[in-house]
Amino acid sequence: MRSKQDLLHGITQPEERLLLAKVLDQADFSLKKHQDTFTDFLSPELTAKALSFFQRQEDLFVLCYGGSEQAERQMLGFCPGYRSLEEGDFPICGVEIRWSKFSALPGHRDILGSVLGLGLERGKTGDIFLTEERALVLVRKEMAEYVATQLTKVGRAAVKCQVLEDWSALLPRETAVEASCTVASLRLDAVLSAVFPISRSQAQALLQAERVFLNHQTAQKNEKAVQEGDLLSVRGYGRVRITEIGGKTKKDRVRLSLLKYQ
Repeated sequence: MRSKQDLLHGITQPEERLLLAKVLDQADFSLKKHQDTFTDFLSPELTAKALSFFQRQEDLFVLCYGGSEQAERQMLGFCPGYRSLEEGDFPICGVEIRWSKFSALPGHRDILGSVLGLGLERGKTGDIFLTEERALVLVRKEMAEYVATQLTKVGRAAVKCQVLEDWSALLPRETAVEASCTVASLRLDAVLSAVFPISRSQAQALLQAERVFLNHQTAQKNEKAVQEGDLLSVRGYGRVRITEIGGKTKKDRVRLSLLKYQ
């Protein structure tokens, strides 16, 4: 593996550089000690950048997982390349938070603020899934019992918590609908305006505002060409995966097959 300094070259934001340096330390420890190691929860952008470090690392097995297929915040797990990891190996637990139906409905920020208010670092918590009477918070396994016993209030609502080893029943059921369209070109702004209900100028504005993500990384360049398998996310509009890039129509437009997530 290339040196840490080489891999971190060009990453100038101190917090981002520190988090990615910790990821590299975990990978290095796994290689040297032949042990499984796991990072804290990372944002989608950091997960994508971290994975790019290990694209040709044949002696190291790398897997990312956040507690569900829908999870945006994920851990990276490392083990020697002659073995592999499974999702069940990750040190993740669910904490169910319940409140009375007569209480004011807490929001995502209320729940996250209350959990972090217990003294947890952001990296110890993953995604939060919210319904009308309860929430599921994914946390590092070693912090689950502490959160469940110490968290008694969210906003103005009194809450009761329990640790869950199996939280699949509390996850929202995400569905995807097949769709198709044609585009003038595979430029990112052209594809965005075709698959979302926005104009090309709006797509360019969203790119400049850093509200567009390509495979979990912030996308800013209009001229970036979309490829098969790419996941496009636009804050406020949803997510789409490009499943196939087909041939051209008689009007010289490119056919795309999509999965639109709902």
